[in-house]
Amino acid sequence: MDPDSRLRGGHGRRRLPARAGPPLRSGWGARGRGHGRCGRRDRRSRLHAAGEPVRRRRFIAYLGGAGATLLLPALPACREERAEAPAPAHTSETHSAPAHHLPSYQWLQPDEVPTLQAALNRILPRSGTYGFPGAEETQVIRYVDRQLSLPHFRGFARLTRHGLKFLDRVARKEKGAMRFHLLPPQQQDEVLSMFQTQSVPGLRFPSARFFEILWTFALEGYFGHPRHGGNAGRLAWNAIHFDPGCLKYCGD
Repeated sequence: MDPDSRLRGGHGRRRLPARAGPPLRSGWGARGRGHGRCGRRDRRSRLHAAGEPVRRRRFIAYLGGAGATLLLPALPACREERAEAPAPAHTSETHSAPAHHLPSYQWLQPDEVPTLQAALNRILPRSGTYGFPGAEETQVIRYVDRQLSLPHFRGFARLTRHGLKFLDRVARKEKGAMRFHLLPPQQQDEVLSMFQTQSVPGLRFPSARFFEILWTFALEGYFGHPRHGGNAGRLAWNAIHFDPGCLKYCGD
């Protein structure tokens, strides 16, 4: 009698191995693609999902239409001021010790700090009416400094260094001020607008490209993750009621 007939006739039993399903990939579970045991990604995947690059690009894309008018009073101001006030620690720190007086810059030289900070303050001015913090409160300059210290941004760093020097020179030649940061805000806007439109008389320098680099880094530092140096205290996120934690469950 063959083994199969014995089993069918009840003459014996054999223990069958448990049916093995397809192996699970790391960070992927049975609840669907991209989900783990409880329908969520594992810890490593969640941390990766909360990473910076894609989210920054989405913010840049969202605000891309504001490029030509960024020197106007403020960034998008269609949201009401959030009820929660910024943390007192950050408020007192930014007022008592402005970002350009803080040490530990990696790329910036001391004489470049006030020029860059003044330019960032005009690109991202503070808006008390709508509750938007400015570049100084969010310490955008720290983000710009860190990015320009990276090897793959060496070309941007060289162009930015020359651009900061030309900002001071144009301020002196066109406006009669010793340095760009000593100009009144309105005249700073005029100088930046000349750079943006490549309309500085006699200047043989890609000022529009310099402005584009400065503008892009400013937005990235303003809305990016605080671990990269800008958006101190998540002030920019709080102003637009953005909670990155919800992306773990709501999708990227």
